[in-house]
Amino acid sequence: MNAKRTKKLRILLVPDVPYWICGTIARAYVQHNPQLDMCICSGRVLRTLPQVASYADHFDVVHFLTPHDANKSQADFRGRIATVSTIHHVQDPSNLDSVAEADAVMTGSTQWQGRLQEAGVAPEKLAVVPYGVDTTIFHPRSPEERQELRQENHIAAHAFVVGFVGKRSSDAQGRKGIDVFLRGIALLAQQGFPVHVVLIGPGWEQVAEELAALGVGCIRKPFVTNEREFAATYALMDAYWCTSTIEGGPVPVLEAMASGVCVLATEVGMVPDVIN
Repeated sequence: MNAKRTKKLRILLVPDVPYWICGTIARAYVQHNPQLDMCICSGRVLRTLPQVASYADHFDVVHFLTPHDANKSQADFRGRIATVSTIHHVQDPSNLDSVAEADAVMTGSTQWQGRLQEAGVAPEKLAVVPYGVDTTIFHPRSPEERQELRQENHIAAHAFVVGFVGKRSSDAQGRKGIDVFLRGIALLAQQGFPVHVVLIGPGWEQVAEELAALGVGCIRKPFVTNEREFAATYALMDAYWCTSTIEGGPVPVLEAMASGVCVLATEVGMVPDVIN
């Protein structure tokens, strides 16, 4: 090992952005693995650094948490240090561009492990590391606490609250199924069901307008940077609805389940692994 390196294995973690799911996962890696020496640098920042390849001298492994960042930066490290590419899900062939060059490929579910093998990825290169949530933060709330939170957010006591979490920029080719979500909520509203929506994630302004046109109450939170505040939003929900057609996790399903919220989901990602 290079004399410059510490005794701990040094790992460079590269999420897309620090404040969304992959950034949260990266921070959890650091928090729960003190035996490793980890550094987080977003893909966008990494690509602005001069002589990116020289950073290989300071690390033993570079782990790209999205195939997008691996496709753009993996070549700078290939042949210098070990590279790991996380494939959360495959939406288009470019998601697999980084796989051929990676020394190891990580995925979060048996569903995608099987599909990657079907796509020709060598089984010995694949590792399944399921996503998880911090149950000291995401946990069921007492009826009194739920009632107080709903009152603070002006939700009627008789309302049935349905949650949706995701960012609009991840909705390529409509994979989040927001059209199905809207049709379902519209049917409930038309039948006089007292439905209310909690919509978390940026970019859904038009969806909020369509809900308002239906006469459906909507709490919209584009960004919730405080994790404990974010966890409290699940206490507002009676049900969490995942309408996605393609997912790697989805992590919000795990967060809702940990929070004691009823989950309705399509058969994507980890869902077959965690929901009976």
